[in-house]
Amino acid sequence: MATTIQDGSPSTHTTNGPTNRKAQMRVEIPKNREPSETDAIRTPKTPQNEGISWFESSHVGSQPVQVYELKLESDGGPNKNRAYTRLPPPASPYILRLSLDAGTPASKRGVLKTNFPLYGGAFERTKFVEKTLPSDFSKPVQIDLPISSAGVFVYWIEYDGKDGERVKGREGYFNIDPDLRVRKRTPILTPEQTVHAPGKGGLITEKTTHIPLDGLSIITLVSKWMGRLDEWTPYLKETSERGYNMIHYTPLQQRGQSMSPYSIADQLAFDRELFPTDWTGSRDDGTLQMLKTLKKARDEFGLMSLVDIVLNHTADNTVWLADHPEAGFSPLNMPHLTPALELDDAIIEFSGSLEANGLPTVIKSQDDVDLLASSLREYLNTRNLWQYYVLDVTGEKKAIGEALTSGKIPSWDGPDLCGKSDVEVAKLFRSEQKIDNLGALSSRFCAS
Repeated sequence: MATTIQDGSPSTHTTNGPTNRKAQMRVEIPKNREPSETDAIRTPKTPQNEGISWFESSHVGSQPVQVYELKLESDGGPNKNRAYTRLPPPASPYILRLSLDAGTPASKRGVLKTNFPLYGGAFERTKFVEKTLPSDFSKPVQIDLPISSAGVFVYWIEYDGKDGERVKGREGYFNIDPDLRVRKRTPILTPEQTVHAPGKGGLITEKTTHIPLDGLSIITLVSKWMGRLDEWTPYLKETSERGYNMIHYTPLQQRGQSMSPYSIADQLAFDRELFPTDWTGSRDDGTLQMLKTLKKARDEFGLMSLVDIVLNHTADNTVWLADHPEAGFSPLNMPHLTPALELDDAIIEFSGSLEANGLPTVIKSQDDVDLLASSLREYLNTRNLWQYYVLDVTGEKKAIGEALTSGKIPSWDGPDLCGKSDVEVAKLFRSEQKIDNLGALSSRFCAS
């Protein structure tokens, strides 16, 4: 439920619960005060700090403050229908009030825990702050959270249960929609409700307006086909004239050798092909140029920007892999990929020899397709890939079982194996040379 309350003045409103009733409530907004221990954990200039500063400012006392009340049940958890609560964009900061009836079990030495940055600072998903609930059982419990920026947060209440054990209440989530603002446009319809001619309606004005999530009109543009940043203006102009208010860009980071925007060579830099050929700027210089371009899209064409980020789509020629080879898949750390690698190599070699072997390099008919398929099959037969599949799995398992039950296994005289993992035991077996014919298959099958 939402109500508007004047700070410092009690206001009567209806609360949500099993039964509706009237209650006198007062918004608890932080005031200017002496520095406290919570100041030490604040991070300057975060959206949440700005919101707290707004609430602490002296002029708030004369302004109405919007309050959204979320009634919790007696065990400290939200109603199952309100376990996920969606809140509106904080165009102006407002209050989310968590409330408990007087004397409920969850109020017994209750503590609110949440990753919402209640005391300011930057949001961290795994960083939780605590707020002790009032201990007066004769009054309802109210916890006011100052909302000033978007995000999804979790909360719960811990309290003393029977025999003094601590009880964790059911978790709840609240999602704050983003405050999306863009230049306002003139109507696209005439007073007679006909569509304006091109260039007459939907013109960008100097005023800004809020766009709700369901008011977004998004187009995806493939950035690598748009050229340099100084060549983007025609695309921005056409997108705006078509009535879109947001562009979704494919990844703008430095591409790898495949030149796909979803294969990134440097996750921390913008693609150099977005800049002039003689560009010598740094990463920060590139970021500044990109910000200027996106600002132009917003201010001149009324377009918000949404950039695709794919941090885990790493190109095979990225310098980062030289320092972290374990991050890539290879026969070294994934031996079962060895046949696939050999097959890929064979196909690449075959493709590079088409012209030399008199095979078609341009497919013009079904006969060309059939000839290439049969030639590839013959070429692959020379690689003897069947050798990867000649191990008699059933027979080997039987032999291992018989060896274990024969009673002829030599005793272990190496280091103590107690408490060691499978990997550690395998390394010891290798270092102690206890495995017969260990390297017999290593040359081709990566089974060392």
